Amino acid sequence: MQKVRSMKPEKVIIPIIIALLIIGATIYFVQEPFKQYAKATEVKKTKLQEKKTLEDQVATLQQQKAQEQANMNTLRPFLEMTGSFDSTSLASFGTMLEDIVENYIKPQKIMVRSIDYEIDPLEDPISSAFSPNYHSCELELYLICKYPQLHDFIYSMINDFPYFISINQMVVTAYPADKEFLLVDLKLNLYVKKAGA
Repeated sequence: MQKVRSMKPEKVIIPIIIALLIIGATIYFVQEPFKQYAKATEVKKTKLQEKKTLEDQVATLQQQKAQEQANMNTLRPFLEMTGSFDSTSLASFGTMLEDIVENYIKPQKIMVRSIDYEIDPLEDPISSAFSPNYHSCELELYLICKYPQLHDFIYSMINDFPYFISINQMVVTAYPADKEFLLVDLKLNLYVKKAGA
């Protein structure tokens, strides 16, 4: 019989430890690139998602800009001033006021009791926001008319007036002496802009 040699435990443990160290180092060095690859993939996915979000935002903004441009194209133009602006008189708004009286009030046979005005009122958003280039005049017209005349006047102002205006307020009450007639307090804003603005 042959004698089995027994190995000393130190001799067996050392190769096992070395093998485990080699396996551990191999796993660590192989695992590290995989972690970096996974991290890079995640960063790439995040960047792609951010890019898509930004592209969607740009597309939305372009649509909004196109819609605003379409809306601006449908707005009526502002009357361009000739000469300098006079903030103390209606001279800069004279042609529009004359046009309103001659072409919209008189043909409807509406009686004008009085006309008050305020140049560049503080609460007007256009003249306050674009002050040096755009000016407004708030007209307060006190009219006496019948309902069909008022209807036709307002309808023609909204549909046919060639320049940008805004109708701010209209208070209608029955005329005390004759209920067939109406007392109308109408506030509207006229706008002008500097030439080239």
